[in-house]
Amino acid sequence: MDRVLGKIERDTPRFLMTKHGREEICCPIWQVTYIEALRKQTILHRKEQESISSSETLAALEEKLDGEPFFRCHKSILVNLNHIQNIGTTDVIVDGQLLPVSKYRKKEFMQTLANYRGRML
Repeated sequence: MDRVLGKIERDTPRFLMTKHGREEICCPIWQVTYIEALRKQTILHRKEQESISSSETLAALEEKLDGEPFFRCHKSILVNLNHIQNIGTTDVIVDGQLLPVSKYRKKEFMQTLANYRGRML
């Protein structure tokens, strides 16, 4: 029974609700490749779709995504661990975009990614 309920929970699409001004936007979490803080707005980059601008802070979105496969690899970037294509010494490629990885967060990032990928096997 627990195994069946776990599969149902994993297969149920989850959504991220965010604000753009006064408007509420609902975006499937699996579509978000990375989230970037840029000036006074936050940009949700999506797989093969137009990006979404949010008026919420990166910290607020990070809190909403707690328990999801996201990691803050830089002070202004949250990456979806499912969309990582390649890892360099100081950067990571996500959906064709080269994103920086903070040298202070690199070790924790690599450990989190290894743990996450190991659970998927």
